[in-house]
Amino acid sequence: MAGARILIIDDHEETRETASQLLALEGFAVDTAESGEAAIQLATRHEFQVFIVDLMLPGMSGLETIQRLRELQPEARVIILTGYPSLESTIAGIRQGVFDYLRKPQEFDDLVEVVRRASVKQKPSAGEAGGLPQSQAPVRPGRRTVSRPSNDDSKALRVPAFVGRSRVIEEVRQAIAAVAPTDMNVLVRGESGTGKDIVARMIHEFSERKKTSGEFVKINCPAIPEALLESEMFGHEAGAFTGALREKPGRFEVANGGTVFLDEIAEMPPGLQAKLLQVLEHKRFSRLGARKTTYVDVRIVAATNAPLEEMIKDGRFRMDLYYRLNEFPLVLPPLRDRSEDIPLLAHHFLSVYGKKTGQTDLSFSDSVMELLRRHSWPGNVRELESLIRRFVLAGNEEVVFSVLSQPAAADASLNPSAQPVPVDPLDEKEAKLIVDTLNKVRWNRRKAAALLGISYSALRYRIDKYGLQFDHSKE
Repeated sequence: MAGARILIIDDHEETRETASQLLALEGFAVDTAESGEAAIQLATRHEFQVFIVDLMLPGMSGLETIQRLRELQPEARVIILTGYPSLESTIAGIRQGVFDYLRKPQEFDDLVEVVRRASVKQKPSAGEAGGLPQSQAPVRPGRRTVSRPSNDDSKALRVPAFVGRSRVIEEVRQAIAAVAPTDMNVLVRGESGTGKDIVARMIHEFSERKKTSGEFVKINCPAIPEALLESEMFGHEAGAFTGALREKPGRFEVANGGTVFLDEIAEMPPGLQAKLLQVLEHKRFSRLGARKTTYVDVRIVAATNAPLEEMIKDGRFRMDLYYRLNEFPLVLPPLRDRSEDIPLLAHHFLSVYGKKTGQTDLSFSDSVMELLRRHSWPGNVRELESLIRRFVLAGNEEVVFSVLSQPAAADASLNPSAQPVPVDPLDEKEAKLIVDTLNKVRWNRRKAAALLGISYSALRYRIDKYGLQFDHSKE
């Protein structure tokens, strides 16, 4: 029930913050309290539809808090959230009419789904209070909410949302909310690992195209060999080239009525750039080997971390295509520019992978959290996610210390010349050769691979291996 008011009662600040951020993204109005006493004070002043209560509270216990809250607001539903479940507390909770019982650290998708069900108005069953009608759900003026597509009320949005409370991430959320309902093409820019793929999917999920069952189709431009990319995008007829035994629709046809996500658009060959421009201008194209014209209605979301303006000057990217794609520019901040979000992200990934592997009792020590905050994260959120996943699999903090305590890791930056120095001198020489070659061709990875005499995939592997990224300060 959009706009339902939720009260989270937990003495752990990061749990309160993470849960409240994610519930706010789902359109709920969220308040928090760090103790039962504080929750009672809020409940005497405001009306809530759902209470989320930690059993282990300082002072007034969780079960006593639930009892007092039920006396004040008998129609509100209660969800127990605890890291120390026991048979006794479970039975006591059931006797007090608790709606559901979740163990933490839980996967927050579960919490969101349970809260959504708890906030829907139903006829109260024996021992359980039903939710309030939406008209009775007061929402504090100015509270941040993000609306969901109206046709998607029956299921959770299966696209990861941005976890964070920083100002820059809030601006990204607002930009997505503003552009998603329109048909404007979007150009998403940002360093590798900042979440460009997630942004593209969120734009589609909140669009009118999603409501009319339009498809979201991703095309990773550098991952498809240049000789096959046109066929993948626009399809081909039988006999169009050697091996084309039958006709095949392209991904633009599959996405008709929906959204096409062009990842790493800067890697698209010039000839295909011209054909893409025609599709954007006239909404039609021809399959390879076809005489007839195919008409499509697609929205384009393109992404890149390359310096398109420099590529335009060098004649490697079409200016007219750039302006067609850049109808709505959206820049994603690197993780180092929103360091206040690192604890939230770390706990989020710990919850997700902890539940998947059964390691639900892991936590971060203060020393590890300090290392996470200090690290420069050249690989951004993807690098943080990878590290937390390794921590969960290992089951101890030695993994984090071994990776982040090294001077090379602490000094990492986006400047390729300041990248971590590999222990092996041969690796160091190879990394320098790759950086010099990439800089020579202005980070055109296909040209660099040809000059180095290696395959494109081999070059991508080495770029990831050494943590190499374009130096934006030299644009």
